[in-house]
This record gives sequence, structure tokens and C-alpha cells, in this order.
Amino acid sequence: MAYDSQLISLAEIVEKEESWTFNVPIYQRLYVWGSDEVKTLLDDLVNAYERDEDLFFLGGTLVVEQPSNHGRKFELIDGQQRFTTLWMLCHVWRRALEPFLTVKEGGENLLRLGFAIRPTVNRYLKSL
Repeated sequence: MAYDSQLISLAEIVEKEESWTFNVPIYQRLYVWGSDEVKTLLDDLVNAYERDEDLFFLGGTLVVEQPSNHGRKFELIDGQQRFTTLWMLCHVWRRALEPFLTVKEGGENLLRLGFAIRPTVNRYLKSL
């Protein structure tokens, strides 16, 4: 099995020619971050902004690419709490970050993030 490590920004995910989508597999724990973890992430982002950093390392994320008929699809193995939090923050900052929330495939807007075998969560996220 080959491993590849790359530094990829959120902007690069959005700008990719073929859409990238992410799925949280069944064996991953549910989203459990509370206000303390979210506040720490937001504080880190604000501090990086105040230091005028061009790039800010959010932490490692481990993904496994899965076969897909459209674009590229990845399972989130590590980093899903952070990734999910960033995705939810996009709803708060919707106008500026709309391209990160969805991908356009076949004339349809699809969510960039989904949860395996959790249709209730998927319906909730789509309703946002």
C-alpha cells in the first residue's frame, strides 16, 4: 500500500477541477466536540489571522480515497472532528465559504461531507 503526504489548503480543495467529497465511515465515532474544542479551534484561527500568517496548519488529516464515478471521494480516517467543525462553521460564514460546503455534479449541488449509514445526520446536514 502506498502512502502520500501532502500539504493541501482548504482553498485548494475548493479550487480542484474535479470535486472532492468526504465521508465519515461507520467505524468512526460520532461528532463529540463541545464548545471548548470549537473555541480552541476558533482561537487558533483568530491568532493566525492576527499574526498575518499566509498559511496556518490546522492539524493532520488522514483520508483513504475510495472509488467514485464523479470527482474524488475520500473517507475521513483521522481529523473528522476538526473537518466537521470547519464544515459547520461554513454555515455561519456561508457567503464567504459556500464553495467548501457543496460540490456541483451533473447540475446538482451535493454536500461535500456525508456520514456512512447515518441517514438522519445526512438529512440534518442537508437541511441546513
